[in-house]
Amino acid sequence: MPRRYWVVLWVVLVVVGLDQGSKHWATTHLHSPQAACLMERQVCWGLCQQKEQKSACERSCVEAGDKCFDRARLSLDVWKKQVEALKKSSWCRDVLIVADIASPACVVLPGLLNFRYALNPGSAWGVFGGLPVLVRRGLFVLITLLAFVFLTTMLRRARDEETLLILGIAGIASGAVGNFTDRLRVNHVIDFIDIYWTTAQGTSHWPTFNIADIAISFGVFFFALHTLWGGSSQPAQEPPKGP
Repeated sequence: MPRRYWVVLWVVLVVVGLDQGSKHWATTHLHSPQAACLMERQVCWGLCQQKEQKSACERSCVEAGDKCFDRARLSLDVWKKQVEALKKSSWCRDVLIVADIASPACVVLPGLLNFRYALNPGSAWGVFGGLPVLVRRGLFVLITLLAFVFLTTMLRRARDEETLLILGIAGIASGAVGNFTDRLRVNHVIDFIDIYWTTAQGTSHWPTFNIADIAISFGVFFFALHTLWGGSSQPAQEPPKGP
């Protein structure tokens, strides 16, 4: 198998592993059991909007939510211990929490960087987030499939020495896999990196993002560098065959 395929494969495996591992950490430590139940109920209600028997579906969401809250009360003490451990960790300067039902924020760099749990129903900056759940899922499945067809075509045409192009393909593909995994599991993308700054007018936040988003950004950056410096890719030349 050509070297470029191995590079893309290893980048995808490493980035997706880091992405999903960090999201699991954020879900475990930065998302209270009660908040998780509220989120599940909202997702359930969103799915009910697409069904004919909407009332019956919403009642089942309420019943499932009540059971979830019962389980959450049992696990609340365990979660509080995790928050206390988070306060003692080396990367959290402080942990901001208002109430048991609220998700805490881990203050990494005061005035600049927090870790806080957030769900994004859309794409970057919440685009398409207002669409119905089933329509949104179908749209993102289609977009993801088209993206992989494009990236696969580019990878097949690339040459092993076109490092910038290969890194661009690997970054976009790994980020797409990481976020698409979230959509399949919870119908949303899990974000937790919160960059913000304070001015005289107040505090401004950059849209919360994750490691998959960083990979996609780097991938686009490498693509741009390849376009500016590397030129258009040509089909890889096969070595001449002997008689």
